[in-house]
Amino acid sequence: MKITKITLSPFGCLANKKLEFNDGVNVIEGPNETGKSTIFNAIQKVLFTPSKLKKKDFEKEIERWLPLGGGDTVKVELEFENEGNKYTLKKMWGNTNSSELTLPNGGLVTKEDTIAEMLEPMLRAREGTYRSVLMTYQSGLSRTLDELAKDEDTIYSLGDIVRKSMLETDGVRIDKFNADINELQNNYFARWNGELNCPEDKKRGINNPYKRGVGQILNAFYTKEAVRVELEEARIFEQELDRINKEIADHDKAISRMQSFVEKNEPIVDGIKERQTQEAKQSAL
Repeated sequence: MKITKITLSPFGCLANKKLEFNDGVNVIEGPNETGKSTIFNAIQKVLFTPSKLKKKDFEKEIERWLPLGGGDTVKVELEFENEGNKYTLKKMWGNTNSSELTLPNGGLVTKEDTIAEMLEPMLRAREGTYRSVLMTYQSGLSRTLDELAKDEDTIYSLGDIVRKSMLETDGVRIDKFNADINELQNNYFARWNGELNCPEDKKRGINNPYKRGVGQILNAFYTKEAVRVELEEARIFEQELDRINKEIADHDKAISRMQSFVEKNEPIVDGIKERQTQEAKQSAL
């Protein structure tokens, strides 16, 4: 995500402030109490603070940023780019609460949960990482370094500090993170060849499946193959059933033709029998 423009109208001491950002490093400078921290907080709020807050949360997160000259609503508009696509995020807090995200194609999203879900992959880090490391104040960074310095078993190169800060944010330790990732990978990919998209041993298909250590992907593969076999058997059965039904239909037609023939010729047969009887009587007389 690359922020290109922010508009505060109003937010804190800034009634109608617009800032455009260029590629590379952007520096905001000025004397104390001119709004530098206000701009910083506006970016943080529009990205991470929901527009609909309970009274207690509103007092904690937003109330201090209500317009100094009077007013009951604050508004922040953030324009940014992600992978070459342009987005606009608007949020209002106070008497009027609203959130909306304008998509590159002009579509509009107003459901807060959906907006948060769409922003998450663009931000590439969790909220705690931004608040504790990437968007921390100078004093906050000092406290972070002081806490890290208490760990005597760690070599604190700059890379170590950044890695520890990033991966321990929100209480996730790097060793636990790796263990969880490995466990998830094993749960899904055990006995499965992802490159060939088949079991590790091609001969261990549905007719000779693994019995132990089967991951979720391979287990789903076996389930799919079992369904495929059942489907093929059902198709063969249907084909055989269709053949038998056709034979039955053909026999029904033949029986119907014979029945029609019998019914049509029955009077003639009866007449022949009657004539034979009369001829026999005549011969006897």
